[in-house]
Order: sequence, then structure tokens, then C-alpha cells
Amino acid sequence: MEWVPYIIVFGLGAIVGIAEIIATFSQNPREAFRTSWAWILVSVNALTATGVFAIIRFYAKNFNTFLLAVGIGIGFPMLIRTKFTIAKKFMGGEDLSINIGWVYDQFLGWFKSEIDIAIVNKRLKMVSKLISKIPDIQKLKIIAHTILQERTILSYEEIKKYEKYINDIVNSLEIPEKAKQVALAKFILNMGGKEYVKSLI
Repeated sequence: MEWVPYIIVFGLGAIVGIAEIIATFSQNPREAFRTSWAWILVSVNALTATGVFAIIRFYAKNFNTFLLAVGIGIGFPMLIRTKFTIAKKFMGGEDLSINIGWVYDQFLGWFKSEIDIAIVNKRLKMVSKLISKIPDIQKLKIIAHTILQERTILSYEEIKKYEKYINDIVNSLEIPEKAKQVALAKFILNMGGKEYVKSLI
């Protein structure tokens, strides 16, 4: 039973990491979780929470282990963002402190940036392949309109808004042809999803 609290903390830490990714990449969380960086972030978050639990447990041996595990697992995001004051200055000036939250946010931001770059690279490859397979703008327009009719959760107003968006791109005299291809291909990928684009190419 000694290892059960560690599993609890590890699991809760992983959930926090997953929640961070979903909150950041709410428009395409599935693509985010297809990157190795996302799972590295989840693992690091879980291992860090477990490490904090191990340290606190060592100094709080009389505290209920399971309550401590749950408390750290749930309170880890708040704990890691806490600014710890080492020395208080009574005669003015700034206190001597360690801002762990700033360090953690920088670390987290770096991981999220890598996830974002990985998603962009994958999406660009899909868009490029789709344009290579179907370069004709009118055909891309028809596919884009067809997807809109197949989406069941879109309201009538949303469909009309997207239809106008598609038509404005196609009929624009200012947008270059290559940019029109990219915009329509990205729209098809966003609305149809990765599997649908795969079926087209």
C-alpha cells in the first residue's frame, strides 16, 4: 500500500498537465495530444507533483498519507505558482523571495510553444499535400461548402457566415491565387478534420 499515494499524486499531476494542454489548445486538443511534446509535458507535471509529495511526506510523517497525496495532487498548480519569501525587509525595499511560479510558467510556456510548432508543422504538411492533390480553387470551394452542409452542430447563422467567408476568399481580387488555395485548404482541414483531408489526398 506504500506505493498507492504515489500513484494518486502521479495521476492527479498528469490530469493537471492534460487540463493545461486542453485549456491552451482548446480548438484542436486532439492534434496537441498527437505530439510527443504534449505527453512529455504531462509526464514532467506528474513526476514533479510526485517529487513534491515525496519531499513533503518526508517532513510530515505524522500527516495522513492519502490526504496529503490528494491535497498535493489537487493543490499542486497553486503550490508551484507560489512566490516564497525568504527574508522580509522592514526598512523598505523589496523582500528577498523565490518566484517559483515565474520559473514554472516559463518552463510551461516553452513546452506549449514546442507543441504549437509541432501542430503547425503537421498542419502545413497536410495543407501542402491537399493543395498538391487539388490545386483548383473552384474544386476546393465546392469541397469547403460540402463540409459545411455535413456538419451537424453548426447553426444556420454559422453556416451562412462560413459560406460568406469562403465566397469572399474565392471572389477576392486582392488575394493571390496561392493564398486562396492555402486559405481554403486550411478551412477544409479545420472543418473536416485530419482524417477527411487524408481521404482527399
